[in-house]
Amino acid sequence: MSPWLDAAQERGWRDDLRAYLEALPVRSFLAGEGRTLEAAEVLKAVPGAPAGVEIHLPQALNYNAQGVASGGVVEIRRGQYKETWRIEPLTGHVKEGS
Repeated sequence: MSPWLDAAQERGWRDDLRAYLEALPVRSFLAGEGRTLEAAEVLKAVPGAPAGVEIHLPQALNYNAQGVASGGVVEIRRGQYKETWRIEPLTGHVKEGS
């Protein structure tokens, strides 16, 4: 595959991951169940992760049955590259950057 196609696929996967994370508060609310996610679960939740991508969470992501997020940090790593996203408390909105 060409480098530009690889980059486009990786951007698409990151966009899908972001959408998945931002939907978790609503999914928890609609299910009426809280959920706690570890890094491995987050990585498996969105298929098509580029080879070598790792997800690191300093602490598990928690969402209660009312759809409230506890907040947290998601680190996406691939080789020397590292991107950090912050999960906002309450809303679960994803913000890029540290």
